[in-house]
Amino acid sequence: MKGYFYFNVSAFDSVNHTDSAHVQVYLISNANTVTFTFLNTLEYVNAQQNKIEEIFTSVFGFKGTVDSMTKAKDENQQVLQNQTEIRVHFIDTSENLPVNSEVILQQTANIAIINQLRAAFVSIALVLEDLQGEERSTTIDQNCVNQLWILFSVVVALLFGFIIALIGLYIWRTKSLQDRLDRMAAANSSEQQNDFSRNITLSTSNIYENKVNPVHGLALPAYLNDREEMDAYIDEALHGLEEKIDVTSEINHVSTA
Repeated sequence: MKGYFYFNVSAFDSVNHTDSAHVQVYLISNANTVTFTFLNTLEYVNAQQNKIEEIFTSVFGFKGTVDSMTKAKDENQQVLQNQTEIRVHFIDTSENLPVNSEVILQQTANIAIINQLRAAFVSIALVLEDLQGEERSTTIDQNCVNQLWILFSVVVALLFGFIIALIGLYIWRTKSLQDRLDRMAAANSSEQQNDFSRNITLSTSNIYENKVNPVHGLALPAYLNDREEMDAYIDEALHGLEEKIDVTSEINHVSTA
């Protein structure tokens, strides 16, 4: 539930002086509250409340109102004397509705805005240390965690898809190469089988009768056709060798052959 209600207030003093005012009351929840921490004492921050509200209104564009001021505490809940926490809510005057703290915290993510805010506080000797939502920016942290998980999930999904694609490509490529090897093996086997089953015809004819010999049919010298002339030719060729080498028996053997 969010919104506001209003009523008129009239006041009278002892001498019947009267005055009236229009009071507008907003319904503020933790979702509309932002906590700021200053490195200043509670007394000094309290003295600067009006200026703090003016700075908030000027920088964020919504009417800022300080709800409470307390001394800051550490993680062990020990009071810090020189630190002050203030709770602030913002009103969108165009709609007369409280502004959600998320809107303010998102603006502080802008470096220019946060620098402007710090500079404005420094001008009145206030040092802004930290700012967060009612639950110390739990929502912002949760949003960051959710975004990181989404990013992580997307990266994992992409990597998984990439790995699946590589595996599919590897299987397809391996199968393609195996098919090629099988086809090559089948072709080689077929050629060898054809070689083994081929009928080879060998010639059974006399190559000399077929006149393949280049010297076949050449005319013999005349002295080889006459026995006496051949013997005389041999005797003349061996003249002078008979004394050194005993070839008579071989010659006679050839002659009588």
